[in-house]
Amino acid sequence: MGTQDRRTSMGLTEAYQYWRSIEGGETPSLFKTSGALRTIELAIEPAESEWQSTSLAVSLQAWSSIRDNLINVLISHFPGYFLVYEESETYPRDSSSDWPLRGHIEFYPDAFKRRTDCFRIPFDLIHVSSLAVIRQKFANGEQNLAPEMFERVSMMPEEDKEDGVAQLFAKVYEICEREAEKGRKRAQRTWYHTQCEARACKNKDERRELLRRLNYLETVWGCGAATA
Repeated sequence: MGTQDRRTSMGLTEAYQYWRSIEGGETPSLFKTSGALRTIELAIEPAESEWQSTSLAVSLQAWSSIRDNLINVLISHFPGYFLVYEESETYPRDSSSDWPLRGHIEFYPDAFKRRTDCFRIPFDLIHVSSLAVIRQKFANGEQNLAPEMFERVSMMPEEDKEDGVAQLFAKVYEICEREAEKGRKRAQRTWYHTQCEARACKNKDERRELLRRLNYLETVWGCGAATA
């Protein structure tokens, strides 16, 4: 996906709260959904440095489940087109070819014009009813999707309605909520410390790295002077 757009940016706390509001019945917004996705994607990327991995790491499995559900929301609620990739392949499959056994799709919402504004999800993480629609379109040589093609069902796959899985998701949400709240406090302290370092730093390369850290903290955790 592309870099975070300031018009649609939201911190991890807001991304979590936005997903819960969708789950509670709120009509999804394309730009809010994509903003939440970009924040979560950035948060779960492998840590590049010690300062990030030791104090601001998040639970990969918990946040990935929210990300996957948000991508499913995009696919079923907004018009766009998709590309099909077989596992480990660099180029998309032609729509006249067979559906691969394993792989992923890239979804491109029509409202976004940049090639980098795409959302990737493996076949096995797409909701069953949505995957059936996508496979049928692909088999017919078509790659465009529209909301009216999809059923309005629960935000979770059918199998997730069982009590055991519902309890699991409750635990996942508990983890995400806790990490979002505590992580933001830690990130805010890191932001202030990093900002002071950046202001005092005379080395051009070191200052560039400090500014990159500030941008990460502001994007993922919503840090800044106004959040103190």
